[in-house]
Amino acid sequence: MFIEDELPRLINGDAIVKDGSKYATNFIILRLCDKRVMETKFAPLVSDVADYYAALFKEYETAVTNMGFYGSNFTMKRLGYVALPTVLREKINDTKSGLNMENGAYPPRVDGGYGWFIVDEKETENESLAATESGCNASWDDTNRNCIYYYWIGKYYHSSIYNNGTTWLAPKNLVSKAENGIIPNNLVAEDDLIRLIKANLIIKDGDSYKFNFSIFTREQFNDFKRVFNEGNTKLEKYSLN
Repeated sequence: MFIEDELPRLINGDAIVKDGSKYATNFIILRLCDKRVMETKFAPLVSDVADYYAALFKEYETAVTNMGFYGSNFTMKRLGYVALPTVLREKINDTKSGLNMENGAYPPRVDGGYGWFIVDEKETENESLAATESGCNASWDDTNRNCIYYYWIGKYYHSSIYNNGTTWLAPKNLVSKAENGIIPNNLVAEDDLIRLIKANLIIKDGDSYKFNFSIFTREQFNDFKRVFNEGNTKLEKYSLN
């Protein structure tokens, strides 16, 4: 009776399923005690990975700067937040392939979306995201050729960057219309410029406005990833453990 009014919406989103005359949750529940066990077990690996990539970023910083994509001069203090999740995601896929682990099915939900829910217990009732949680939100343009990825970490996540930020930018094809990151004049309304500046997605440079994130062609992004992927044997020992 506590959720009766919300049942249609919850069922439509596959958060709740009807089982006979009863209703049941349809998502993963991660208890705080289980999460702490996972974090403890992963801690040595996390430390190893952090040290390894810190050294790698320092070693190849000049090479990345010379690649010439927009934002290549941001230094690895910023670009590392792109490189690390990208390479680790590929490493996970390689490991799964080596173990013949296929990706699970991604059936559409009743509401047309994809994916699963997971609910994790928090330290306090006011906590929305744990500091160590991470994810990747992708926003595509209307051609499905250009995409803005928002790699985030819970400690630094800001909804304003994603909501009315990258989700607003992507379908307008503004990135592809920019030249060397500079947005053509009169293409964005003043109110939108102010909002995007507050979200730190664009900055003012003299009389111009330009994007405050790196922009790659597909070839440039592949070259960028390859720098941190090739010869990467340090983490191979974890692949089959």
